[in-house]
Amino acid sequence: MKPGEFLSPEKFVLEGFEDLEISTQIVLRDALNRGLEVEILDRKNHFLRLKNQNGLVQIRKRSF
Repeated sequence: MKPGEFLSPEKFVLEGFEDLEISTQIVLRDALNRGLEVEILDRKNHFLRLKNQNGLVQIRKRSF
């Protein structure tokens, strides 16, 4: 994404991430809109790393 670009929440499916669950796409969309660096560590298990200058967080989908 280029600086100043914004991914609209009106778009139901996030292009390039269609294989991920909608909840994961929402997290990705919000992270990208906030300017975070996004890395998908494991697509099958929806394991993500979000990073900015202040640190990083890793997120993994949990099913109950």
